[in-house]
Amino acid sequence: HRDIAKIDFKVPALWDRATQLFYQGKYDHAYRVFEQVARDPETQFYPAPGNYRSLALLRMMDCCRATANAEKIVALSGKLHAKSLPDTERVQMKVIACWEAIGAGEWERALSSVDALNADPALPGAAELGYIKGLALENLGRPDEAVMAYAEVYTLEFGGKGELAKRALIQSARLLHGLDNEKRRSELRAVVHTYAHNYNQGELWKDAELFARKALMETLDVTEESSANHSGKGVK
Repeated sequence: HRDIAKIDFKVPALWDRATQLFYQGKYDHAYRVFEQVARDPETQFYPAPGNYRSLALLRMMDCCRATANAEKIVALSGKLHAKSLPDTERVQMKVIACWEAIGAGEWERALSSVDALNADPALPGAAELGYIKGLALENLGRPDEAVMAYAEVYTLEFGGKGELAKRALIQSARLLHGLDNEKRRSELRAVVHTYAHNYNQGELWKDAELFARKALMETLDVTEESSANHSGKGVK
């Protein structure tokens, strides 16, 4: 019935395990377990709101959002209809639409969609939206603005374990290096040190570029570190 908001179904055996893996940051593993839930005939009950097939598909997309896998989100979104989700979960489809635009390479649409969502103070996920905005601006050839958007991500999640924050720092470092502006050298140094010391136990990312390794070897003063941690303040 179209007026039914949600039906409470029996929780699938693997659901708690998949959820635990997700909150442990083991997104690839969690994705595979949620995928098993989505394929289990006992979880179907589709398209009744709250069915675990739809919820599992949504959680699979959550795993992709956490790892910035926009292409896979595009593939999954076609299998999920908002009306098969509880009302409380449907708001996520607005953010997923932004990822779909990124996955399709529609940078202007992604940017305008993020700006529209940022105008709604009731919608959570500012760090995630900042990352999407950074990707859009970067691909639109607006590196300075992209660096500011990425800064919002790791400022909001400062010191946390979020994968998007680490990715935002890497993207920022590469953009700053690409600007080849000596005046931005201290900013680059601060971003590299922030990644290593606040997010990755003193280490850089796998296969880190020579410029990043050199920047990590350079001394970082307190004013530079403060600049990196607060450079996203006020970004919209």
